[in-house]
Amino acid sequence: GRTAPASITDISMGGVRVDCVSGLVPQKVVLIELNNGRFLSGTVVWSKDDSAGIKFDSPLPPEDPLLAA
Repeated sequence: GRTAPASITDISMGGVRVDCVSGLVPQKVVLIELNNGRFLSGTVVWSKDDSAGIKFDSPLPPEDPLLAA
């Protein structure tokens, strides 16, 4: 039940890289709340310094607006 602000620095259909996050450990399940109120869930696959890679539970569809940003 911990929350922390983060910035998305890279996103693909399969996952996302977030920065300004500390304390995330691989295999941890996370819930990401975007500024627009949308939620994405996934699992941390790597973490280094203040960055982490998160694999989505379900891939985004190719037409998802997040991929066009």
